Amino acid sequence: MRTMIRLQMGRAVVLAVALAATVLASACKPKSKDGGGSCTGETAECADPQSVLACINGTYLKASCGGPQGCSTVGNTVKCDNDLASVGDGCVEPDDVSCSVDKKAMLTCVKNKFTLKATCKGPHGCAVTGSEVKCDNDFSDVGDVCDKEGDYSCSSDRKSDLTCKGGKFVLESTCKGPKGCDVMQNGMETDIKCDHNVAAVNDPCHADGELACTADRSMLLRCASLKFANYNACRGAKACTTKEHPTRKVMEFDCDDAIAQVGDPCDTPSEVACTADGSESLICRNNAFVAAKGCKKHQCSVVSDFSVSCK
Repeated sequence: MRTMIRLQMGRAVVLAVALAATVLASACKPKSKDGGGSCTGETAECADPQSVLACINGTYLKASCGGPQGCSTVGNTVKCDNDLASVGDGCVEPDDVSCSVDKKAMLTCVKNKFTLKATCKGPHGCAVTGSEVKCDNDFSDVGDVCDKEGDYSCSSDRKSDLTCKGGKFVLESTCKGPKGCDVMQNGMETDIKCDHNVAAVNDPCHADGELACTADRSMLLRCASLKFANYNACRGAKACTTKEHPTRKVMEFDCDDAIAQVGDPCDTPSEVACTADGSESLICRNNAFVAAKGCKKHQCSVVSDFSVSCK
């Protein structure tokens, strides 16, 4: 079981939640309700209840006012509530931040268009509180957009943990143990816990040397070059088992390899085993079990790690 400290708890981005522009007298009018047409100063008007036409760099631009207050005119002031928007909606302030309409993503204003900044698939989604936009990305999926390099997340099915690389969440490790991937609050930080005590060959892993049992408990795996690989066959009665150390709070692995087959991986030179039918004793050579001696009466039993009775 590994505990990862998230780089931050959600997202907190300060933004002006109401775009305000003073309507100035001007002979220029918007070309259409979709924008266009020349203008001067900071003129603005509501195009409809959910959008505003604002003068930006001498041209009328249509911007979204998808928040609950929409677009409204109070005296000489046009107010635009852009707490909620959709990808592609117009916007005025560079780097302005908004929640998507379904509140499952955070958007940012780039070149006067809202673009996807991060997915917010955690239970709290995307929320605007005062001047802050918070994005709960404790749960995500491979390929989801993220904005903090090295940030961690659980997959939506809780079977893997992910990390943010190059603006996208990628698979960091599988979490096939019974506890899966879980999110736990630790003060101001969020811990991501991944139970990778169960894995399969070629599953990604966090660090070389980590151990795991296969799902059928017949093999002990070891992380090598950040991939789980066969390490020791566990065909004995106790198979591959795990337990938590009572004081160190780390997982201990036990592999019963008293029963093995020729070619099974092993990790201790000169370690011995018997075949399942008791017809042969085996010995560990160059990290694999090889035939040692035939047992005519099919009575092979392991006395200790390095001693076998063969009759």
